Amino acid sequence: MYSRHSILLVLAVSACGVLWGCSPHTINLNPQPVVQSKGYSNLPTENPSSGATIDPGRVLGQDGIAHKAAESPPSPPWWAQFEDPVLNELISSALASSFTIEQGLARLAQAEAVLFQARGVRFPQLGLDGSIGTNWDRDRNSTRQNAIGPSVFWDADLFGGLKSSELARLYEYESGTFALEDLKLELTFQVVQTYFLALEQHLQLLLLKEQVKIDTDFLELVERSLDAGLVSRVDYLQQKGQLADTESLIPLAEISLKTFENRLSVLLAVAPAGRSPITQYHSKFPAIPTQAAAGVPSDLLLARPDLAAKKSLLLAADAEIGRAIAERLPRINLVGSYLYSTGSEPSGFISNVFGSLVQPLIDWGIRKAEVNRNKALYQERLFEFSQGYLLAIEEVENALFQINRQVDYLSKLQLRRQILSETLVETKRRYSAGLTDYLPVLDSLQELSQIERTLVTENRNLMLYHTDLLRSLGGKVSA
Repeated sequence: MYSRHSILLVLAVSACGVLWGCSPHTINLNPQPVVQSKGYSNLPTENPSSGATIDPGRVLGQDGIAHKAAESPPSPPWWAQFEDPVLNELISSALASSFTIEQGLARLAQAEAVLFQARGVRFPQLGLDGSIGTNWDRDRNSTRQNAIGPSVFWDADLFGGLKSSELARLYEYESGTFALEDLKLELTFQVVQTYFLALEQHLQLLLLKEQVKIDTDFLELVERSLDAGLVSRVDYLQQKGQLADTESLIPLAEISLKTFENRLSVLLAVAPAGRSPITQYHSKFPAIPTQAAAGVPSDLLLARPDLAAKKSLLLAADAEIGRAIAERLPRINLVGSYLYSTGSEPSGFISNVFGSLVQPLIDWGIRKAEVNRNKALYQERLFEFSQGYLLAIEEVENALFQINRQVDYLSKLQLRRQILSETLVETKRRYSAGLTDYLPVLDSLQELSQIERTLVTENRNLMLYHTDLLRSLGGKVSA
């Protein structure tokens, strides 16, 4: 049976765990990047001090741990803005079969296991103790004593060191979930980018085949004029060279198209085998998404999965400071057992309860150095988080500016194409009337063909700029 003193010791240690089981270090649940900026609302000018500030995306549970708050209704995935069913099908296949995503899931499973380990050590550890022994007296008489029964060990976590360690593992696990989301976002970005590059080469092939037909028609026109003795053979050779030049571009476009198709196959976790993963190409680029307005709120950027992952690692480093501080403070351990003993008089159950208080005295600065190391780690991750935020702003600003200037550039190219088209009609009329030689016709035809191919490429660039913008805003992957 338990003695009176044993029961009092258990109650005292339990009271310590309940009343004092808190960390002497307060975690700042809403760290902000140390950045000053114009045009980005809700952006702090300095990092707030540790205190009671709580991230709006978290709620503080009864266990003292900040959990993710209930999310708002889901928004459609970012690539849905292109309204392209072919693209939607490709991305669905990639997300379902990507080896990169499987690697991320495996890393997340490891982090989850470490979290369960850190959580488990906060509870009493139950075991089974057993012993077999023989004792001899002075007359060499022996007595045998056997004992077996349950035992318990519990660290009362007086100053929250174990709790801080669990929090650190929780935030590392949370960082892993954001990192997995970022992997998915990067995968979808690569699929969209590669798809538009492949679509561009498909459209270039269609255009080149149309231009070959036009060059052939012009060659027949010159050939008829040559047969009628109206032009020299030089005109015929010039147009024949123009046709050969256009035809020579077709294999290059086919090479590029095949390269991008193979890349898409790899992104879909399928070995390239001569078969295109795109069953049907469109005859034009999909609709351009609605352009995001300038002055992006800081909350939108901070929701990017890569920045959210960095923020969670920052919180983990903050929790590690609390763990390191607790290591310098007293620790109370409770050890108890309830054993059944035989082989001695009297036989029966024996209970033991021990409580120990451990206070580090002289460790030559080892524990203090650990606190300083974790504080330095926190600073490193804070500046990494801030740098990532600056880079996010740069990406958004670049994409917005590129889109605006690209739209202007395309409008000028379209005007130039219209002028060249009219010039070609006029030079062809004058040539047919015998008012000029063939060189103006050839020049107009070559310039018009080139600008038409350029327009396809620059429209593809506009699609990629929009893709960069949506990527830089950290678009949603899951609907």
